Amino acid sequence: LQGRAQASESNDDRTTPVGKDDGNNNDVDDDDDDLAHRNVNNAKSLIGICTSMCPDEELLRREKEGDIQLLEITDPGGLHPTHWTLRDTAVKRFRRSAADFKLDIPELVRPPEVLERVCGYLEEWVMERDRQGPDKRWAQAATTTSDTPPPLDVYQFIWDRTRMIRKDFILQNYIGTGGKCDARAVRCHERIARWHAMCEHQLSHIPDFVKHQSQQNIAELGQTMKTLNLYYDDALGRALTETALSGGSDSQGCVSDIVMGKSPIDFDGSELSNDAQSSDVSQRIIGKNGARSPSRGTAEPEMRGLYILLTMNNEGGMEVLKYSGRLCTQKPDIFYSKPVQLALTIFRAKKDHNYAKFFRLLRCPSTPYLFSCIMFKYVESMRKETLLMMSRVYGAKHKTTGEAFYDSYPLEKLVNLLCYEDESEATEACRHYGITVEGDQVLWRHSKFREPRDPIKQLIIPLKPRKMIRTIESKLSGATR
Repeated sequence: LQGRAQASESNDDRTTPVGKDDGNNNDVDDDDDDLAHRNVNNAKSLIGICTSMCPDEELLRREKEGDIQLLEITDPGGLHPTHWTLRDTAVKRFRRSAADFKLDIPELVRPPEVLERVCGYLEEWVMERDRQGPDKRWAQAATTTSDTPPPLDVYQFIWDRTRMIRKDFILQNYIGTGGKCDARAVRCHERIARWHAMCEHQLSHIPDFVKHQSQQNIAELGQTMKTLNLYYDDALGRALTETALSGGSDSQGCVSDIVMGKSPIDFDGSELSNDAQSSDVSQRIIGKNGARSPSRGTAEPEMRGLYILLTMNNEGGMEVLKYSGRLCTQKPDIFYSKPVQLALTIFRAKKDHNYAKFFRLLRCPSTPYLFSCIMFKYVESMRKETLLMMSRVYGAKHKTTGEAFYDSYPLEKLVNLLCYEDESEATEACRHYGITVEGDQVLWRHSKFREPRDPIKQLIIPLKPRKMIRTIESKLSGATR
């Protein structure tokens, strides 16, 4: 390792970093990808030659500085195979270019086939660690209070590592038209996008995620989707092209069809399916199934639909209209695909303030799980709009008698209409907005819709929805991530 590290240090007389980068900064650098796209000339000739998940130079430096994270520590014969070392578990951390550190060194950049292998490793060995019970690495650590990896620790680890995966692609000029593009880059970005979309709902029961990480999660998802659009719109149509550099492998970075280790236990205590023979595994589009499919394991219609859902609020909906118009003209087969048409149906329901249709689509079993996770982003605003409209319509008073129309509304019906988890959540929402609830009835006559404000800052106090186990998580049917 030291010999390889010295070779990279002396390469072109470039210097290596001397400071320690914690990699867990919470700032969202939305311009990071755009800046890299503008530096095309520097990337045209760069071909990464690092064959491991973490460059030797970085691994040596981090070992010396005690910067190996718990999720990277090996457990030979326990969690990991007996022959594994840090080279099999350490993954390159996110880092920006600086005056004393350059990213565009071939020995520090991983080629696409390695990046795809990293995606497979994260999915099979890391993503479920918070749901696989006690982990001796946490039990033995002096700085932890639990013997189980916290969900946010796992999230931050993968968030950091997937950012660097995308950065390595950009460093090698994988930008679509005018640069490189192939199916490996598309698959990696699609897998990263799915993970971000899933986390938006799966971690919504954690207050720290909702308050601090949700915004950065959506920002990273947006950047990933923008890159995917560049790949799909490649002028040479290379998004489905496999290259000879992949070595003829049909695994697409996957070693196993299941999650390695114990069967994960969901947050509600139910055991998730981790059987290679289960139906959800047989339907995977990544791995051997993907290698045999004409789409090469890619899913453009699904990703186009997710992008539409993600951008429904942008420019008052104009971005979706322009985006779908281009799709209809340039790629009618994608535009008329089921995922895109479903996304447009959801968009119309939201834009028309058709709350009944919006929540009916959210409940519908045929609406994909990831679509529902992105729809969750709009649940708070749709519920607020609905209660405002209902308070005006149902609470309207007769001109002559002064009696309210439809004064009594069953609370149970409101729970089903707006996909609340139970009557207590619906009651809390009504009282939050000044709507009277007595027993199992909503009484509009004595209600006046209002949004509570902070008494000091005078900012509107939001009401974040609970995690929707009954409506969204049930669509997983026990499948693992």
